[in-house]
Amino acid sequence: MRDLLMSHVHTEDAKLLSFSDISELKSFLNENYLNRQQPLFTFLSGSIAEGLSTPKSDYDVYAVYDECEEAEVLLTDFERPIEVTSIKLSKLISIFEFVHTGKDLANISPYELLLCHRVHSGISLTGQSAFQALKNLLDAQTFRERLSELCFLYAERSLKVCAGNLLVDDHDSALLNAQHAVRQTFNRLLAVFGATSLLEKWQLAYAEKYLGRQHPAYKEFIQLMSVVPYENEVKSNVYIERAFRFQQVVGDYVQFEDKWGDFDWDARFMRKSAKTSSMILCKSALSRVIEMEGKFYMVVSSTPLLEIPTTAANLWAMIDNQSSIIKLQKKAEEVLNLNLESFYEYLEAFSSVDVLAVNNFKFEHFKVLP
Repeated sequence: MRDLLMSHVHTEDAKLLSFSDISELKSFLNENYLNRQQPLFTFLSGSIAEGLSTPKSDYDVYAVYDECEEAEVLLTDFERPIEVTSIKLSKLISIFEFVHTGKDLANISPYELLLCHRVHSGISLTGQSAFQALKNLLDAQTFRERLSELCFLYAERSLKVCAGNLLVDDHDSALLNAQHAVRQTFNRLLAVFGATSLLEKWQLAYAEKYLGRQHPAYKEFIQLMSVVPYENEVKSNVYIERAFRFQQVVGDYVQFEDKWGDFDWDARFMRKSAKTSSMILCKSALSRVIEMEGKFYMVVSSTPLLEIPTTAANLWAMIDNQSSIIKLQKKAEEVLNLNLESFYEYLEAFSSVDVLAVNNFKFEHFKVLP
């Protein structure tokens, strides 16, 4: 738990750079680096630029050239050490174009993603127009969408491995892969809310910034990351179910995104039950709808079982584990323009692969006759 919390210990004390701070840094670089170098532009990035620095943080400066050997130079005579990284403009452009297209995202390296983040969170020191022109090649919204897609792929891969581990009774490995999936799913949520970095050491700092410590997803993440019950098989199974449900809920939010009213995180995490005699639809923990190449699939554990239309995917995202069938049907009709026959047709399809539970409910009782 201590390591988990270290990422945000200093955030309240972190100093935001002032105009005079940046001016002093520029002057020092002019006298000690730029007097013998001629980069196209330079920019400051990293924890200090983002206001996340610790007392041991260095200044991270990037010097961008038409041609250069990629190298790092450490300047130590300033108030903090300054690490200057020389990098070619063509390399940055190539990375930006690759991310922008969104193809074969799994082939991109963590360092390349970090460079994208460093540019987007950077502060221009010299050559501001050239720096801005680079930023414009990959707008922040597109970058966040690509990060979301990539984190989804990472999480799904880990959940698939987790399911395979369980088939051979390797519960310890299953737990590790479930935990990794939770971290990647949380990264996806942060990207949706505005983060442009997957750096693990600042994950909670970004979570505080974009979600807040009282957000139900933040609390669920902390609980799942701080305790992994290796020595208790029953608790292990519950943990793995929660990891799968975490992916389910975040996926629903990405599809839902407050378009159809409030998104009840607590109900979806099954932290509360609706106190009603009405028939309430609840999703199984291992089920989720995923989008791949523009098509939606109902997945259970790691196996796609149904291809479903967009309207069915939207209906699935609406099911919040606390709404009655009648309430859900009315909402689907109002918001999705979903007629009664299609509504029950989709519910029957979901029921056919055992992804819904409801007390004393028989789908055929509500089936609309032609």
